[in-house]
Amino acid sequence: MLWGIPMEGNRASENALRKKPNKRKSSTIPTWIDVVLKNIGDAIIVTDSKKCLAFLNPAAENLTGWRLKEAVGKPLKQLGRIVDWKRIPIKNARHQRIGTVFTFRGATKTGVDTIDAGFNVDSTERKRVEEALRESEARFRDMIENTSDWIWELDARMQYSYASSRIQDLLGYSPEEVEGKTPLDLMPAEKRAHLRTYLTDLMEKPRPIRNVENINLHKDGSLRVLETSGVPIFDKKGRFTGYRGIDRDITEHIRADEALKESELKYRQLFELESDAIVMIENETGRILEANDTASVLYGYSHEELHALKNTDLSAEPNETRRMTQSGGMLVPIRWHKKKDETVFPVEITGRHFLWQGKKVHIAAIRDITKRLEAEQVLRKSEEKYRAIFNNIQDVYYEAGLDGVLLEISPSIGQVTHLRKADLIGKPLNDFLDEPPGREKLLDTILRTGRVSDHEILLKDGKGAPVPCSVVSTLVYDDLHRPVKVVGSIRDISERKKSEERILASLREQDILFKEIHHRVKNNMQVMISLLRLQMNHVQDPTVQTMLKESQGRIRSMALVHEKLYQSQNLAKIDLGDYIRTLADSLYHSYGVSSGSIELQVNVGSVFIGLDKAIPCGLVLHELISNTLKHAFPVWTGRRAAMEIALSQEGEKTTVVFMDNGIGFPKEIDFRQAQSLGLKLVIMLIEEQLQGTVVLDTQNGTRFTIAF
Repeated sequence: MLWGIPMEGNRASENALRKKPNKRKSSTIPTWIDVVLKNIGDAIIVTDSKKCLAFLNPAAENLTGWRLKEAVGKPLKQLGRIVDWKRIPIKNARHQRIGTVFTFRGATKTGVDTIDAGFNVDSTERKRVEEALRESEARFRDMIENTSDWIWELDARMQYSYASSRIQDLLGYSPEEVEGKTPLDLMPAEKRAHLRTYLTDLMEKPRPIRNVENINLHKDGSLRVLETSGVPIFDKKGRFTGYRGIDRDITEHIRADEALKESELKYRQLFELESDAIVMIENETGRILEANDTASVLYGYSHEELHALKNTDLSAEPNETRRMTQSGGMLVPIRWHKKKDETVFPVEITGRHFLWQGKKVHIAAIRDITKRLEAEQVLRKSEEKYRAIFNNIQDVYYEAGLDGVLLEISPSIGQVTHLRKADLIGKPLNDFLDEPPGREKLLDTILRTGRVSDHEILLKDGKGAPVPCSVVSTLVYDDLHRPVKVVGSIRDISERKKSEERILASLREQDILFKEIHHRVKNNMQVMISLLRLQMNHVQDPTVQTMLKESQGRIRSMALVHEKLYQSQNLAKIDLGDYIRTLADSLYHSYGVSSGSIELQVNVGSVFIGLDKAIPCGLVLHELISNTLKHAFPVWTGRRAAMEIALSQEGEKTTVVFMDNGIGFPKEIDFRQAQSLGLKLVIMLIEEQLQGTVVLDTQNGTRFTIAF
């Protein structure tokens, strides 16, 4: 007990206190000081003049590990070196140093216990003891006023009857301002209802107050969190008279705790939301200290099961895992782990080592790379396949920057130009193009349209000779659709060019041959026409002359086909419209009919037919035109004579419409049964040679519709 501290000159008092029974209650002052010393947060050690321990309060006991009973009388040096302790000398009334008080602020927190002790000595000894107590009280009051905690006393009405000066630092009030107030007056209004109930209960059932946190209102309006401890006070008759206790400002501790909790919550959320498995492992033992939900799902263990395992239990290579743990590796590209069901799978591990609660630990971020390795394997096989194609393809594959500089080119370039791949990479493609206009057009077209197809260029081989090639190229774009490079293929078309030249030469020869054939056929037919003309000069019968003349016309219509083919660029087909106009002009001239007397209209688009259909079609038109010129307009009818030929072609089907506005075909005669040679030729040629149809309409003149 404080008032039992052994001090020089007070040994008799000490002995008296030890020997004599307590016959009366001690005074309130020593009891109060004793309560404060036992419950104050500062550590206090008292020595006598010989530097032997005389007293330790509970905070000092916790700090040094010594108990009061075993420490009293032992030299101070046995406690070890005292650093950063505040020293307060203890002197008697004659100003003689009789001991030292050592204090250390903020050592620990303790509870508060009710202490009740007393002593009984004779009056002389009592005076000496009281003098020592007063001196001791003065010293310890100085300590109380300088402690970091606020010491207070409440009366039976729960009003402050004492407050140490520390309250001014904690709440901004002077001790005088607080005296007479209740704890409710120092609290925010919203907190008072709960405290009022608590204080009422303490008044009805007095009991110690232990480490109760409460919110107080600072004089400037800010809030402070205080931790309160206290003991009830009773008079000699055991009646409750109030409380004595201590308030400690724990505002910063609370804020720090809240910040720590908030930070912990934030990092816990990040920890749990991380897509990788995260585990914290003790380096020395390999024990798993913490794991997130992803780790639990990945390995198939519950959190409780994971905490009972070591990192080697998750590894399919425990020795390697143990070695990496001890070596402090930061990145492990690939390791093999196993799940609860013994499934082995590849992982990538990223680690960070640090100290945690005095232990060397590391955080490991573990990522399952099964799919990545599978994708890499597929990509590797694909790359090997395309690399084999790239190295063995006959066409030349190339990649070039937008500036035309070659980035890659296949080895087949050597087969085309006899140049090595190494001689080309890093050089502009234009350096190997033979004709400047062609290369400018190539690059310009690629950049403008994004693609070229079958673009012909001339490459220079190793000797400078031109090599004809065909290029297919396209622009490659990045994710933002920005062009980044040109890729394409180059094909050697030297053999194709030679084949084309041979074919063209052959076609030219065929053209000459066909033209010569048509020319000779036409000439032969002209000879036949001349022979018929000579025969007509020796025939006097008009009927025979007419027959010979008609035969001349038919032969002329066939000769005209060969003439048109001879003159045409296309030796396989003739322009039917041009043929009809020429044929009609020839027949007009042959029958002595002017174009003014019978108007001819030819409505023909671009209609071309082959030789196999041109000759029978020409003969049909020859018969129809001749028949109109001879028979359609025997007399003037008061209207203008007209003949019209219309041609159309749809796919492979050709339609010819022939009409005139003459007297018309006799209705009593079936044109299919007609005895004239001309109509028989028309029916035979259309249905047998042209494989077509013919329809006659006599409603308004004559109208033949022929389709083949």
